[in-house]
Amino acid sequence: MNKLNRTKTVFPAIDVMKLVMAVLVVIIHKPLFLGDFRNYLLGSVIGDAAVPFFFAVSSFLFFRKLDRTDSSAVSVWIGYEKRLVQFYVLYTVLYLPCIFVKAYTGHYAEITIGGIVGELFTLAGRFFLDTSFVHFWYLNTLILCIAILFGLTRLTKNKWVVLGAGAAVYAAVSLASALPQFAGVMQVLPPVLFNVMKKGLICTCIGFFAAQTDDNVPKWEKALCPVLWAALLLCGILTYDSASPVWENVRLLGAFVCAWSTLRVCIGSELQPSPVYPILRRYSTLIYFLHLLFMWEGWAFLCRRVGIRNPEVHPFLYFCVTLFLAVLESTIIILLQKKKRFHFLKYMY
Repeated sequence: MNKLNRTKTVFPAIDVMKLVMAVLVVIIHKPLFLGDFRNYLLGSVIGDAAVPFFFAVSSFLFFRKLDRTDSSAVSVWIGYEKRLVQFYVLYTVLYLPCIFVKAYTGHYAEITIGGIVGELFTLAGRFFLDTSFVHFWYLNTLILCIAILFGLTRLTKNKWVVLGAGAAVYAAVSLASALPQFAGVMQVLPPVLFNVMKKGLICTCIGFFAAQTDDNVPKWEKALCPVLWAALLLCGILTYDSASPVWENVRLLGAFVCAWSTLRVCIGSELQPSPVYPILRRYSTLIYFLHLLFMWEGWAFLCRRVGIRNPEVHPFLYFCVTLFLAVLESTIIILLQKKKRFHFLKYMY
């Protein structure tokens, strides 16, 4: 049997694709069009592969690092989890004004000390079992998934067993979600556990599978990637009017397969070395986490203050402003980080 080629240490195509997926996440939160169908195709069909791709890439890079490090596996795992927790805490603190604006515009008639304290307790209660803010569910889900997967891979290195375990968990929670008999169980399940079982675990298993697979991607596998994306899009079109959870699970599974195929193409792509790729990597992280900083309830509040009503009636403009501000914030952080007094900003990406 030929020895697997897993010697690559840099994957510039992954950096490019992460930026594309980060922009796709912005589109999910700030749709481009009025109406449902086109936004459904972009956000609920194609967009369903964006966060799974991030899960798979994070797992892939973690296990590749684990394979080539001289440090103990446990110390590498703890260091990685520590970094994820730092990310989660840092961005939660950064979004505190947004969290309070969201709370007050939805539940409180006036700002009071008691209300602020109460919201802090609410935030503390949902910090890990739910999420501190809209898109941060990815972080606490990833923290748990990497821990589970790290433990599982201490028991077996067989990539098929690991992938099968993730698929079995996904199948179980999908079946339970579709059956009315399990509705009560699904309702009391903490959101973070549901996210782990529904998306996070199977996608991180996909990342582990990729980490244990040859880096030489055959031409037929690369050619298959656009076919899989086309099939996913066709499935979304044909099931647009279906409210069946079965079709929803089929589409989501298709999104996972597309995320896997895209990752494999990125791994097998040979791009010329360039200092641009690490910069793209920073932008993808910052755009993902920062794009809602000024574009949540606070934006609607500001629009009302200056006399603009219903800014969502111009969705493409709304998206462009969101993306522009995210890129601007990211650029400022990247440039400031180069200065010694702002070197701490590196922890944001």
